[in-house]
Amino acid sequence: MEVDVHEAVQSADQYRLKQVDEELFQVEHRIRSAMDAGVSAGDFPKYEALRDAVEAARGAVARIVEKGDQS
Repeated sequence: MEVDVHEAVQSADQYRLKQVDEELFQVEHRIRSAMDAGVSAGDFPKYEALRDAVEAARGAVARIVEKGDQS
């Protein structure tokens, strides 16, 4: 399932935002699984940066959802 993140944020559609979070969760899971399976020392910082970026994106989505829940 692909959700347009921009559209979800602009519309503040809670359902779509939760779909975005679910997609980001899946990406984060795949990154963590790859890291757990073992990546080269040279690739580890790249995977770590990707994981951190996805975690930050999930945090941003969570804050948007929280703000919408308070409305």
